[in-house]
Formats: sequence, structure tokens, C-alpha cells
Amino acid sequence: MRILVTGAAGFLGSNLVPMLEGHEVTGAERFGFRADGSPAYMPPGWRAGTGDVVQPLPPTDAAIQLYALPGVASCEAEPRKAHSMNVTNLLDLLVHMDGRRVVFPSSAAVERLDSFYGATKAAGEIYCRHFPNVAILRITNVFGPHSWHKSSVVASFCRAFVHGQHPRIKDGAVERDFVWVGDVCERIVELVEIPKLIPDAPYTVSPFKRTTIRDVATRLSFISSGSQLHGDYFDARLMETYQWFVDEKARRDAAVDAANLAGEVVAS
Repeated sequence: MRILVTGAAGFLGSNLVPMLEGHEVTGAERFGFRADGSPAYMPPGWRAGTGDVVQPLPPTDAAIQLYALPGVASCEAEPRKAHSMNVTNLLDLLVHMDGRRVVFPSSAAVERLDSFYGATKAAGEIYCRHFPNVAILRITNVFGPHSWHKSSVVASFCRAFVHGQHPRIKDGAVERDFVWVGDVCERIVELVEIPKLIPDAPYTVSPFKRTTIRDVATRLSFISSGSQLHGDYFDARLMETYQWFVDEKARRDAAVDAANLAGEVVAS
């Protein structure tokens, strides 16, 4: 199957594209780098297009719309950009696909509508319901590898711990539903491949872990100290995520050291 993945260099895209092995994947992304400046994941056969889906694109059987401005703070700071990226860009893709399968990862924030980010996702869902063959997937608090640049709870805590700091917690008693990125990607692949969708019904992802912010910090504190958690599925996924942050920090530190060394050589 020929699959277009917009936002292919982002958090979800970097985890999803390797799971689309066996399909012909075209990645559409404005830049060859992630939001934090690190190189985009580019597996064999991945072709960089443009972030603007109204530009000519190769023949496509299905599309996965990951291109978006994520996060409440980012959308509140730049509402016009948020609308353009999260709503207008989606509408362009829906028109371009003309009834072919589209998967749109939305957000549980549409159920509250207490943020501009949630409003853009709700608007996206409304547009999706006016087009056939579109799967809406509501996700929340997704965590996993390739999330160094993210401001989410798990990513923020992991970044703090790998730098030897303790994360700042405003209200540790707040509960959230946490979802592993691998489970989200498996669900997206399933929604691309299944022959028939349930009309107008938003899909969800399971399993998820409902726990407090303080509990997540406590678990990651144990992991960062070298302790092995022998608990549930959530613990195993937290350990995998933290190890990715450890490896990513080492990669970044090595890159900085190499750049400094090169500068010293030039200076000499």
C-alpha cells in the first residue's frame, strides 16, 4: 500500500514509520530535522516531501495526518499558526485524498475544550466527519522514544533525571491517562489496513495507565537511580523510554564534544 505520512519526522512519525515496513511510505515534512534540531529519522525508502499537502504528491492509497502544532502552550502562544497547522492543513489533506483512507490522531482534549489546542482538534474532527473513509483516533499523554523535544509529563521528567535534576511538580495529585507510543502506532497501522471503518465513531488506544503525576515521578526516580522495576506493563515502558533518553543524551553530548574538538583544530 502507498502511504503518505505527514509530520513524519516528529515524535509519532519517528516511531510509526519503521512499523510501516512492507508499505511504500512517503514522508511529508517541512524540515529534515525535528523540532529540537536533531536529524529526522529517515529509514530506507523514506522520501522527504513538503509539509504543505496542497503541493503535488505521489499517488497515495492512504494518509496519516501527524503534521500539527502540538501542546496547549504552543497553541495558546501562536493561535493562527495552530489553526493553520492543525485545521487548515488537515482540510487540505482531506480534499486531496478525496475519499481514500485518512487516519487523524486527535486528542482527548476535545472532550474538555478548555484550551485552543483542544479547539483545533475538535474542529479537525468536525471536518473529518464530512469526508468518507476517515478514522479519528483520540489519544492522550503519549510517551516513548524520540520525545526529547516534548513538553509532556514523561518526557519532561526523563529530561530532568538524565541531567541529574529532580523535576518540578506543581500538583502531584493530578491524575492522567498515559499511553505507550508503540501501542498508538500499532493502532494507527491497524486503522490504515482494516477494510471498513465504524462510521463517525472515534477510536481509542488501550492499554493505558491512569496514575498521578507524583507516581510517574517516583517511578522514574527509581529507574534513574539504577533500580529495576518489576511491576506492570507501564513500568517496562517507562524503563524503555528512560533508557532512550540516556542514550540520546550521550549522543548529544558526543556531538557537542566533536564540534568543540573540530573548533579547537580549526583554531590551532
